[in-house]
Parts: sequence; C-alpha cells; structure tokens
Amino acid sequence: MNQKQLRVLWAGVVIIVLMALFPPWKYVFYIQGTSGIEKAGPYRLVFSPPEIPITSLGYDGRERFDGHPRDRWIVLIDWERLVLPVGAVGLLTFALSLSFRVRGSSRQ
Repeated sequence: MNQKQLRVLWAGVVIIVLMALFPPWKYVFYIQGTSGIEKAGPYRLVFSPPEIPITSLGYDGRERFDGHPRDRWIVLIDWERLVLPVGAVGLLTFALSLSFRVRGSSRQ
C-alpha cells in the first residue's frame, strides 16, 4: 500500500471509531402488553447517556416526557441508526483498500 491508500484506510477506521463512540440514542416507554413507544434521541458519548427530558408536569405533579410519566422511560442506544452508517463506512473502506491493492498489483 502506498501513502495515499494508507491514509484512506485510516480515515475510514477513525470514522468508524468516532461513530461507535458517539452513537444515536432513543427513548423507549414500555406499556404492558405492547412492544413500547420509541422516540429518537440525540447523539451522545457512549459513556454518558442523555437524560430523559421533562416536557410537562402531569395532573398528579409527576414529571412527564411526551405525555407519559418520566420514570417509565428508559434510554437505549439506537442500534438501527448506528449499524447502518458504521457498516456503510466499513464496507466502503474495505472496498477502497481492495481496489487500491488490485490496482497496485496490476501495475507490477
């Protein structure tokens, strides 16, 4: 591999690591008998998940988010929004490194 190929490969690796360190989050509210209500959250550092915000106070004085009691929401990493871009960048990086390798061997 020449210098240009190596830079492209490392740029792809860095992008994948950054996307894994700052994943998209989602808020999930579980209601008995359902699979849950999901609401997209922000991108945050993997070691510090976002807080569940307060959007209103209910008639009972409890904090609410999106119309439901805040204490029944959980915060999860949104794997669907993370895997697609990481997979795409990984596939592109792999394809570029292969094309550079094939092009380089055909010149010899």
